[in-house]
Amino acid sequence: MNMLTESFATKMVDAASHAGRNSMKTDYRAAHFSPPLLLLDMNGFIQECGQSVEKLFGYSQYELLWQHISCLFPKLGEVDLIQQGRLNPMLNYICHCDHIFEAINKQGGITVCNLNFFMVEHAGMKNLRLIVRPVAAANA
Repeated sequence: MNMLTESFATKMVDAASHAGRNSMKTDYRAAHFSPPLLLLDMNGFIQECGQSVEKLFGYSQYELLWQHISCLFPKLGEVDLIQQGRLNPMLNYICHCDHIFEAINKQGGITVCNLNFFMVEHAGMKNLRLIVRPVAAANA
């Protein structure tokens, strides 16, 4: 190998090594990203939400408090979240099948998401925990 080829090969190995370190940092951050979470009462009204929700939808936490979940997911306004004291079985099923839900952000844009609902007890009351998982665009 001549000096020029050896130098080029060394630079390529260094660049690949550097890229690997950067992707590891990115993967670590992605793995520790807090998903958008909402705490809903049994009627679907937002009681708590985190900063990830603010970033995703553009609303402040205070703007969302005590708003119905249908302000973000209009189709959920047509669904009884709770049936006979339990999470709606059909809603639970389609969420586990990664059904796509359309969310409307503050600017009126649409974000497609998967949702997961869980019944939890919070402050001595039954509530719903909603995890929102934005779906990456296929061409992104």
